[in-house]
Amino acid sequence: MGKKQDVLKQLDSMYDVLSVAEQKAAAGDAESQYQCFMIYNAGAMVPRDEQKALAYLRQAAAQDFMRSRELLALYEEH
Repeated sequence: MGKKQDVLKQLDSMYDVLSVAEQKAAAGDAESQYQCFMIYNAGAMVPRDEQKALAYLRQAAAQDFMRSRELLALYEEH
């Protein structure tokens, strides 16, 4: 397999991870909501989207997902 094919396969794999995380997040899984926050906040796999990231963080925090509550408190301080 060539380098281009390897990169495309890796990208497909990353988008699969995001797709699964978003499906689980929509179903109410707090850890997946936190993962989606991390993905959209970092902007590594997808374009950075702070609004979408914070929406996921708030969803996870509303379910008492501890890491999300702590991080959201830091965001709201600034």
